[in-house]
Amino acid sequence: MAGRCLAVYSRIMTSSVMERVINRVVPLLGASDNLIHRQGAIEAIACILHQSVVLSLNDDHTLTSDCITASAVIINYCVILLLFVIICYCISS
Repeated sequence: MAGRCLAVYSRIMTSSVMERVINRVVPLLGASDNLIHRQGAIEAIACILHQSVVLSLNDDHTLTSDCITASAVIINYCVILLLFVIICYCISS
């Protein structure tokens, strides 16, 4: 449920939400001692991606120009997030 809320907020306040995701959600991906934290972080990121791409489609399955811009920003943040996670994983291994 919290992941869905973050996803809706990410459409409204993209920069501030993604900053919080980077500062609070990404570290939970590395919580090897707590499965619930990892699952919640993955669900939050998945909901943000779902909100930005899938729900931006019109009835005829095309994107409007403002949805493309918002979705592109969110996807860029998520790509940066994933790269950050991969780099952190490689450094810790």
